[in-house]
Amino acid sequence: KLFNISLSCLIPYVIYEILKLKYKIDNKTIFYLSLIIFLSPYFRSSAIWLLGDNLSILFFSISILYYQKIFNEKNNYNYFLCLFFLILCCYIRYYYCLFVIYYFFNFLKNKDKKFILKLIVFCFICSLPAIFYSFYIFENYDFYQLLSNKVSTNYYNNLLIILTIMFFYITPFFIFFLK
Repeated sequence: KLFNISLSCLIPYVIYEILKLKYKIDNKTIFYLSLIIFLSPYFRSSAIWLLGDNLSILFFSISILYYQKIFNEKNNYNYFLCLFFLILCCYIRYYYCLFVIYYFFNFLKNKDKKFILKLIVFCFICSLPAIFYSFYIFENYDFYQLLSNKVSTNYYNNLLIILTIMFFYITPFFIFFLK
């Protein structure tokens, strides 16, 4: 538990670094904005109860940090690190995988096709364990029967929860920019 709590405490630091790269404002303000995540009860309970959400948020935040460094440092390794941490994040919570589309859309603007092909091959190699695991699940278990029996999709509740979480984290930015 202590290790997971320690890892969860890295999230505000990574968010601080992201905000420092993105916005050129007072460091004190950025510091306080990065600490807002500690107000979230879900964040605190995920840290204590060893849920994977905080670990996936940590990897996703590190991915965004390297994405921001791409525009500041112009280092090709940042592209690979950005995608690597996004892939690690997707191994924990698969729904972050949509960000790879956003990343590649922006990578296409800045890099040539040969480098983009290297990035795609890198992503494919990093995704091989998930592909093999998917084939194993589909071959050895009746996945479609399990899916139809165990999974219920309540899109309205999920949408409401996601919008509430987004509103919670975006509110400080609105307050800051309205001043």
